Amino acid sequence: GGARRLEREDIAADGGTVRVLTLTGEAQRNALSPGLVTRLRAELDEADAEPEVGALVLSHTGRSFCAGSDLRVLHSVAGDEDALRRFLTDVVGLFARIEAARTCTIAAVEGAAIGGGFELALACDLRVFGAGARVALPETGFGALPGGGGVQRLSRFVGRGRAMDLVLQGETLTAQDCAALGLGRTAAAGDARLVATALARKVAAGSRFAVQEARRLILAAEAAPPRDLDAAAVEAMVAALRGPEGREGLAALAERRSPDFAAARAREGRDA
Repeated sequence: GGARRLEREDIAADGGTVRVLTLTGEAQRNALSPGLVTRLRAELDEADAEPEVGALVLSHTGRSFCAGSDLRVLHSVAGDEDALRRFLTDVVGLFARIEAARTCTIAAVEGAAIGGGFELALACDLRVFGAGARVALPETGFGALPGGGGVQRLSRFVGRGRAMDLVLQGETLTAQDCAALGLGRTAAAGDARLVATALARKVAAGSRFAVQEARRLILAAEAAPPRDLDAAAVEAMVAALRGPEGREGLAALAERRSPDFAAARAREGRDA
């Protein structure tokens, strides 16, 4: 059922393409079935392999962004420990794959993002919440817990105290709450996809290498010692400034014009 629950659209942007993936399994509240998990991973692999794709927007139709793991699947595998572990490992693996993507990812959340649905949004680089969005990790109220990286990511985003509160109380957050906690930005109701696409265009117009390396350093900052990060940042800067996009950026600064990174990449392709 993964193929029927996802649509793909490419939008031309300055310096590349913005790819919009839309979850369309409204009848299932865009729940994560094994088929959808497999399809999303394949889409990420494909986007990462296409240099022209500068950013990826994850959007949805219907009132739910994503209801998390498909309950019917959970019920069907709950009696089989190995099958349950396999399914949950695949879901967790999808979120890790999103975070590790070469392509910048932006979630556009209009409705409810509950449990694994909120974890899916947290795995993306950026989030836009429409005014009617509601997010929660209610699992402890149902005898489970947020196992898809939500606990770890939320703790890093909002700190231990707030994460304890949100997870142990299963508290529901509004779009404004999410913005106040630094989880993303808000949009007028119905405009989350529009705002997310505008952000994606801006990212796609930038230097691929610089965006990739900056994202890598931001994620590494949570785990690596500062001294290691300083050295990694210097190496990334050296590689960036010696590369075609960095050279174009420096030339543009000197000539007081906007850089054309796409042309710089194309030139490198021809010279290679």
